[in-house]
Amino acid sequence: MKATAISGFGEKGPAAFLVEAGDARLLLDLGRGPDHGRRPDLASVGQVDAVLISHGHGDHVGSLDRLPTIGNPPVYASDVVRRLTRDPALASARSLPLCGTMGICGITVRTGRDGHAPGGVWLHLAAGESLFYSGDFSLESQLFPFDPPPTANLAILDASYGANDEPLDPAVDRLAALAEAGPVLLPAPPAGRGLEMAVRLQERTNLPIALCPAHLGVARTMLDPASAGCLTADGTPRLRGVIETAERLTEDSSPCGIMIAASADGTGGVAGALLRRWQKDRDVTIVFTGHLARGTPAERLVDAGRAEFVRWNVHPRLRDLRALAGQLDARVVMPAFLDRSELGALEKILDDVPLVSSPHIGGPAEP
Repeated sequence: MKATAISGFGEKGPAAFLVEAGDARLLLDLGRGPDHGRRPDLASVGQVDAVLISHGHGDHVGSLDRLPTIGNPPVYASDVVRRLTRDPALASARSLPLCGTMGICGITVRTGRDGHAPGGVWLHLAAGESLFYSGDFSLESQLFPFDPPPTANLAILDASYGANDEPLDPAVDRLAALAEAGPVLLPAPPAGRGLEMAVRLQERTNLPIALCPAHLGVARTMLDPASAGCLTADGTPRLRGVIETAERLTEDSSPCGIMIAASADGTGGVAGALLRRWQKDRDVTIVFTGHLARGTPAERLVDAGRAEFVRWNVHPRLRDLRALAGQLDARVVMPAFLDRSELGALEKILDDVPLVSSPHIGGPAEP
């Protein structure tokens, strides 16, 4: 078994990893962005037998319109991801279990929840050798569970935060303090950290929470019995408690309490409209909490000092990366979604984890 990073190695780029085992060729994710709408270069990929989706964020699914380029293979994704999408290629995808095992093209595919997003899964592929692909993962979420995986010979792990080891709790404290001082607007993805921020901050501050329609819609899908298993045991009542009391946030809303709205980078949606209204209103604190995509209002407002940046962890800390690598006991690990300039420092710190320095893992190209 071998894998090649078509995109996603040595850069904060879209996810696309080609896995070859025997005669089977699988693509793990097919994303776009997060900066400037970047696309994976599929020119040399050739025919693919199936595309397996880890979760529904744009940098993992945003290039599914390019399926004809690789032979229109079937797409597999969890039912929750399929129900949350507007992409027809994803909505009609074949079902992956949240936590289970199935055969795809002669490869045994095992899945488990990734702790990162609703319906998000890690993928464990076995055909003689075994490969683990985390997609994005987090061990800190209180809403999204993470299932311990089996061991694997090869591993492709989310290393988005590099050597950063800062826990989430200080960010919760910082956002709570800002909210207690006055209205706060938090642009955030609805199928991700937005709802977790709502739960944690309501419990931490007891301030009113206002959510845009996109967040309310995702919350209702997650609370639907058909989505059973996508939340932690206590995540369901905690999220329901927020939804039952949350105000509806629209483009015409007045500032109040903690306001959480899509889109995360401020390019559109309710967040985009409110940013245009309030970017000169210093009575409203604007805080971005995720990747500041280049050329977006998020990057511009933070650079100008009008908005703050407080990272809300949705990717692994250094200790989490080390823990998962140790649990997998892989002979070699590819750190994904990290700029090449940071790979050397990560390798020195993780001196007990065998990291690759090329976009290939396994097979004859393995270092």
